[in-house]
Amino acid sequence: MKPQVTIMTPSYNRAHTLPRVFESLKNQTFKDFEWLILDDGSTDETRKVVESFQEEADFDIRYYHQENQHKFITFFRGINLARGKYFSPLDSDDALSKDSLEILVKTWKTIPDDANIVFVLSLCEDQNGNLVGDRFS
Repeated sequence: MKPQVTIMTPSYNRAHTLPRVFESLKNQTFKDFEWLILDDGSTDETRKVVESFQEEADFDIRYYHQENQHKFITFFRGINLARGKYFSPLDSDDALSKDSLEILVKTWKTIPDDANIVFVLSLCEDQNGNLVGDRFS
């Protein structure tokens, strides 16, 4: 069964930051998603860290390792591997608030099919809850 959302994380030697991403995904109020991790040639413990996530997670985690090709190419490979109706990148040092996916899916569902909308943008907060950038008008 296909998930509604694919969260894709490109990663290169980020075993030390991926737990932050994982914790935020574990705490999501919306659960119909997969986490796609594309390891772009890491030489650290990324594979072992992801395997521990896979043992613990109540959502699907797919892991792919490739020779280092650059984040740009890795991103497009992630789009091709995604199974979800909706796709959202999440960097290897990011975290989501617990209702982020719920809000995004609700927003996506309000957009008419004929609106030709390709993506929905959101703002970020730093680890202290301060807005990064300016609010949208």
